[in-house]
Amino acid sequence: MIRFPCLKRLAVVAASVLLASSTVAQADSWAIVVGVNEYPRVRLADGSQPPPLRGAETDADAIANMLIEHFAFPKDHVRLFKGAEATRAKLQTAFADVSRQAKPDDVFVFHFSGHGTRVPDRRPFDEDDKLDEALCLADTNGDGDNLLIDDDLALWLEALPARQVSVILDCCHAGTGTKNPDDDLVPRFLPLAVTTDRIQPPKQSWRELRDTTKGSPRRLTAFFACHSDQQAYERRFPNVKAPAKGGQFTQALLAGLRDSAADVNNDGTITNRELLRFAAVRLDKTFNQTRTRSTERQEPLLESEDADVPVFGRVGGR
Repeated sequence: MIRFPCLKRLAVVAASVLLASSTVAQADSWAIVVGVNEYPRVRLADGSQPPPLRGAETDADAIANMLIEHFAFPKDHVRLFKGAEATRAKLQTAFADVSRQAKPDDVFVFHFSGHGTRVPDRRPFDEDDKLDEALCLADTNGDGDNLLIDDDLALWLEALPARQVSVILDCCHAGTGTKNPDDDLVPRFLPLAVTTDRIQPPKQSWRELRDTTKGSPRRLTAFFACHSDQQAYERRFPNVKAPAKGGQFTQALLAGLRDSAADVNNDGTITNRELLRFAAVRLDKTFNQTRTRSTERQEPLLESEDADVPVFGRVGGR
């Protein structure tokens, strides 16, 4: 009888490939996407309400659609919170739900567009500059209640089983106030009553996010809209129907993802590094080239355990 040892080896290889494909197929994708334009419970120092943003909720819609349509995230796995729905309690419940359902091989994305702020460091006191960075949610008030501070966001991320985690924050880490929404440029920083006057910007913003990977195999990638001493702006874009606007950073990321524009080396994969670089170049060309002082510019940042892996843990497309 003639034996075909090569066929036996091929069968073993085929079985291994099928097993690997099955494992990959079982991996899932999750996202929590947040956009907040208005803050009805906040009063500024003069007693007035802050003018509403006009681009944060536009950003959230666009990011959610991109994850579903381009990166094949299941629609029911993309939790979208806009406006009054984006409360601290609802976000905490959403994170807890994903933590219960996600698996180690899964992918998780958190995107926030809205106002950022800084408040005096809360217990446990762990900031050298005695300040916490925070995201302003729909039910945040002038006393700083219902903020999502950096410590809590880090804990929520740490509780996720998913090892591939991406965070996008399109807001200011530090700032001086808000402009009229009729102006073309509006910074995404909200000065609360508890904000310390004349504070110095931190050397490193959102330090707690870096600590979530210590002692774990998790890969955390964080995209920040600007440096710690800069503002993140929203403005009008031709593809965004007036009176809505869009965050400069989010719109630049979306432009890089559309039609794989950020795939500089044309290998069919957009990496974290390529996407950040695309956004940075776009902001330089459309905004920074007329601004000489660093504090007047908006220069995005990337912090990643591995900047050369596919963005959102996916090669892209279906």
